Amino acid sequence: AVLAYNSSTDSNVTGNNTVAPVDFDTEVYDRNADFTGDTFTAPVTGIYQVSFAILIDEVTSSCTTLTAWIDASNRNAYGYNNNPPGGNQLLIGSIDIDMDAGDTVQIDVAGNGEGSDVQDIQGGGSGDRTLFSVRLVA
Repeated sequence: AVLAYNSSTDSNVTGNNTVAPVDFDTEVYDRNADFTGDTFTAPVTGIYQVSFAILIDEVTSSCTTLTAWIDASNRNAYGYNNNPPGGNQLLIGSIDIDMDAGDTVQIDVAGNGEGSDVQDIQGGGSGDRTLFSVRLVA
């Protein structure tokens, strides 16, 4: 099991269809030392629950789509926010994923429609803005 969060805001990482891996630089817990460099590596074959919450800032009315996804070895799971109204946007996702020992998972985000990469991934506090969790369920 792991719970990690982004401790400081990452500025201007997406907005012009740039795929940005989400930074989770602070661990609350990592029970088996399976999390490093923003990536979880499955220690054993099983079903893992993967969840995330990402707060995106500096979203303007030009933005046409915000997408965050669970990028795993066996499959990806997408969450969309089409035609966001601007301002802060919260993207949330969770799914059970089959993983083999050694498979990896990370979270990616992309905004589209801005003239350049102006969108920020919020961080700070104690993980109340952008967080990632993984746990073995079966």
